[in-house]
Amino acid sequence: MGTTSTAGARGMRCRDGTARRCVGGGVAGRRAAAAASWCVGTKVGRRRGGLSRSTTSGGTGRECKPAAELGLDSLSRVGRSEAGIGRTSYGIQEEHKSGRGCRCAAVLGEAGYRKNLGYSPISIGVSAVALVLSGVSNRVAHKVASVVFAEYILFLSLMLIVAYVFAYFTTLLVRMKKGIVTKRMLEYPKWKFGALGVVDAVALVMQLSAAVHLPGSIIPVLAQVNIPFTLLVSRVVVKRRFSFLQLLGSSLVVAGVLLSLKPYLSNTLLSGAGRSLEGSALLYSSSYLFAALAAVSKESILHNTDYGENGMDPFVISAFGSLSQGFVVLLMLLVASVAYGNNLPVGVESTPLMYVQKGIECFKMNPLPPLCYLLCNILFNVNVVNLVKKSNAVLTTLSIAFVVPLTFIAFSFPIPMLQPVPFYTEALKGLFVLSGGILMYNTTSPRRR
Repeated sequence: MGTTSTAGARGMRCRDGTARRCVGGGVAGRRAAAAASWCVGTKVGRRRGGLSRSTTSGGTGRECKPAAELGLDSLSRVGRSEAGIGRTSYGIQEEHKSGRGCRCAAVLGEAGYRKNLGYSPISIGVSAVALVLSGVSNRVAHKVASVVFAEYILFLSLMLIVAYVFAYFTTLLVRMKKGIVTKRMLEYPKWKFGALGVVDAVALVMQLSAAVHLPGSIIPVLAQVNIPFTLLVSRVVVKRRFSFLQLLGSSLVVAGVLLSLKPYLSNTLLSGAGRSLEGSALLYSSSYLFAALAAVSKESILHNTDYGENGMDPFVISAFGSLSQGFVVLLMLLVASVAYGNNLPVGVESTPLMYVQKGIECFKMNPLPPLCYLLCNILFNVNVVNLVKKSNAVLTTLSIAFVVPLTFIAFSFPIPMLQPVPFYTEALKGLFVLSGGILMYNTTSPRRR
């Protein structure tokens, strides 16, 4: 039976001579697709349908498959979602063997979300190492800057937000001129960036409010609740599935951090006897639920291929997110001034304007520590967003866990304006367990359905 190629705007004739609707047909063709068969194999059909050449019959012939074989009972919204059909293309999409996952159903309104953007393991590994190194530098620089700005922590936070806005928007303008950031990316709804910044700020406020009532050594221990929270939010929000070995590897990461902190935690519990820490500990731990929600939301935006072939640019989300964070910090300053009148709780009697002026004078007297902290913090945040884009929020959270034992090792060395802490071999043991957990998480994959 000869192959006829009479292809109209809405239909084609396949090799068996029967008229059937083809992939990428018109509106009438899409409505009738449940009862019709689908022809694949043409160049247009493959492009619209997302089918590789290996699925075609080759040449000019077209391979026809009944709709029942493809699982397309209807083209309703549910049917398109289950069949993997895109929002703007009604062709059939398969998971690419190159590592790019197929499009999923809308995640937080992100119809173009992909779980994997196809970055190589080497690129992800380099980004993870850069994240850990910048994280350790950020912790050390923050500790030194906190000593210098002990009475002006809120002013230091305000400086950080100003540095965020300046650095991120300057970089964003440069990337726009180079064509890296497109107009399509800038069309993304700005209110989502604002909401994301508010969620980040709420987590920060809860952490700052609770941290002042907690011993310093117990804070890194409570922070490890971020790992199970991120696993839970990723499973619920982006439907990410985890194997048993991946969950076991995540547990080993938490165990490694706790092992490295064991000596410091013992001293903290002894020194904190007789004080009630439950309320502050609960407040601090629960703040990481908001942090996990913010991280997974960033993943859904960065992996949205509707705004770029490689997803959203990291500096777009960082720039507009920093604006909302800045508004929240200014609001905190106003609320503090109203709550405490003209006496801000910083150890000095001053109005908000005088407080800012004295903070500027403190900066002029010793500008190097805060400048180093600003640089390290911006670099750390850029590496966090970059790793979230290349991998996912869970792997980023697990990588950040390496910062804790490495920071305690760094504090054991002589650092200007800081007293060295004792070095314990448990830090090295914890690093070993941590590394095993990370390797177990990355070398296993969830069972495919």
